[in-house]
Amino acid sequence: MLASHQLLVARQADQARPRQMAWLIDGDNISPRLMPQVFAAATAEGNLTLRRAYGDWRSARFSPWSRTCHEYSIEQIQVTPFRKGKNATDMQLTIDAMELCLTGLVDSFCIVSGDSDFAPLAYRLREHAMYVFGIGSATAVSSAFTAACNRYQRIHNVPQRPFPVAGERDTAVRETEDHSWISLVNSACAKSHEEDGWVNLGGAGNHIRQLQPNFDAKSYGFPRLADLIASRPDLFEIEDRRPSPTVAPAYWVRVRASQAKEASKSAIEPEPPQPSQGPPSWARLITQTYAHSITPDGWMPLTWASERIKDLRPGFRPQQYGFGGLLEMLESEPDLFRIDQRTPPEGGPPVAFTRPAYRLTVPTRVRSGDRVSA
Repeated sequence: MLASHQLLVARQADQARPRQMAWLIDGDNISPRLMPQVFAAATAEGNLTLRRAYGDWRSARFSPWSRTCHEYSIEQIQVTPFRKGKNATDMQLTIDAMELCLTGLVDSFCIVSGDSDFAPLAYRLREHAMYVFGIGSATAVSSAFTAACNRYQRIHNVPQRPFPVAGERDTAVRETEDHSWISLVNSACAKSHEEDGWVNLGGAGNHIRQLQPNFDAKSYGFPRLADLIASRPDLFEIEDRRPSPTVAPAYWVRVRASQAKEASKSAIEPEPPQPSQGPPSWARLITQTYAHSITPDGWMPLTWASERIKDLRPGFRPQQYGFGGLLEMLESEPDLFRIDQRTPPEGGPPVAFTRPAYRLTVPTRVRSGDRVSA
């Protein structure tokens, strides 16, 4: 009994110890402009014990990397291609990763790339009980590599802006969203060990990432999983059970009783499929644009919105949908988007500003002991 207890204590202590991580960057596959976001995501996963970036540093296109590597204390590994078009960088990174795996200097890897060539490497590292965290640009990610990692995070090449302030979301906007995350949250809540169905949000997030390693609330237009769940109060309840407002939030979530009952009923008596009716497909893309580039008052210049849309989908053109321009496109859906013509302080022609027809609501309740206060 004593030996079992000592083993349990040792395992808990090991889990509490920060990961010792090798940070390996594929310089051919990521822009140095994204490094602040990449670095923040990597350090959140563990201590970056070893930091290396791979590329042909003699090439002029790699010149922006010099300052970035110096700023983040990254060792630049020179990879000289033997033949143009060959993946010499990928091969060198893979060889070094397997050597590090066998040395025991690290217990986890952060591979910065979206290249499918690294999928076999991720699988092999995990076979050696290594934790593999992948990071890559949201516009160039291989599904094979994301599935091979324990967890994968997409980095969006857009300015980091505050997200919308509290307020209700229009039903019309909600219909434009990707609802695939709902089944993941439902699955996490089904794993609850509490009689009342509540599950800790941290545990729910771990379960979701096991089902979908590349899951990221930002992909759905929200900064955190708590905000994403709170956006559907008709489906889920969420509570902040911290003992006092001065400590970090402690979120708990569960499926609303009415929805759980309805789901159970529909499983026995499935309803016939209803024809899909909702806003046009382009509306969802534009809605995601606002989530990643928002001004403090909720408005953004129309030209700014256009640039962000091109970042998310480079080939997007309003003419493909029968519109003369983005302004005409947004004006066709007044229930989804707001337009405001503003005259600049220095004078001149009016400038169009736009925002979505919603504001984010993040309901929280603080629990103290057995008493819950709104």
